[in-house]
Amino acid sequence: MTAMKRILLTAAFLCIGPGHASGQMGELLQFLSGGGSWMNLDIVEGVGTFASPVVPVAGLAVDGCFQVWAGHSGEWLVEAQDAITEQSISESVAPGEPVRFEYAGALTAQLAVDVTWSEPRDTTLFIWVGI
Repeated sequence: MTAMKRILLTAAFLCIGPGHASGQMGELLQFLSGGGSWMNLDIVEGVGTFASPVVPVAGLAVDGCFQVWAGHSGEWLVEAQDAITEQSISESVAPGEPVRFEYAGALTAQLAVDVTWSEPRDTTLFIWVGI
């Protein structure tokens, strides 16, 4: 595997809905203090997408890992980009395969995530994001 590019995948899956900046930062800090969490994303005909609003990350630096739930099948292409810092990741992974990442944030982040499954079916993707 090539060296990981930088991305804050955690914030992408964490900030799924709009909210107050202080509330979002509180959720992010709670997530970080817990060491990570399971996230989910709806997959329709093998594809799932997510785009966050601009969210505060206060210059956060993260050394983390994500992993597709081992009970899933097939291959998963996870592509994410922070529009603010232009950091990105593109990794094809098998279920249960850990992928390390690093991210050095600006004051805010705006993240887009595209997931493509090798199987053109509907499911819910479960992914662990930890730090």
